[in-house]
Amino acid sequence: MKTKKVSFSLLLASLVMLAMPVSAQETNLPERDKSVFLEIGGPSNFAGINYEARFKKGSPWEYRVGLAFAYASNSNFLFDDYDSMRAWTMPLGVNYLIGHKRSQLELGAGINVGLYNLHYTEWKEVTNPTNSEYTTTFEAFPKTDNCFEYYLFANVGYRHVSKKGFLFRVGLTPAVNFGGKHDFKGFWLAPYISFGKAF
Repeated sequence: MKTKKVSFSLLLASLVMLAMPVSAQETNLPERDKSVFLEIGGPSNFAGINYEARFKKGSPWEYRVGLAFAYASNSNFLFDDYDSMRAWTMPLGVNYLIGHKRSQLELGAGINVGLYNLHYTEWKEVTNPTNSEYTTTFEAFPKTDNCFEYYLFANVGYRHVSKKGFLFRVGLTPAVNFGGKHDFKGFWLAPYISFGKAF
């Protein structure tokens, strides 16, 4: 019985000794409160470069500012009434981070504002005189429109920062728009993935 107690005590002591350097190593990691990353999907539409920083050192709250580009042809999950679309947008948001310095749950919300260049076709009824009669046809007129649009978004995701500062993010972005000249659909869900550097 004594041998079992001694063996258990030695095992417990060994586990505590192993855990101490790991926790010390975790707490001695540098505080990386800024990052730059490439984001594909999510608030960055097609792709975008983003900068984020904590509001103050050690805070779980941070803000993000980005510059993103989007291109689409025909109809997709954003627009219903265009032939092609190009956009330069700026995702602006606030995140709250939960967890350790290296692996965290990311909860955020923000707004994406941008300039959209839309190409679409307008069909008009045209009446032409032929002999003594009139014939009516529909003709296509290509149109171009530049407009300011926005949508609100949230994000729920996982982020990992390596010891050397490599940043990896993955998650989902629910988004909603309340209308505009060329309306987005009311609600959609988009995945995102990011790679970057925390410093």
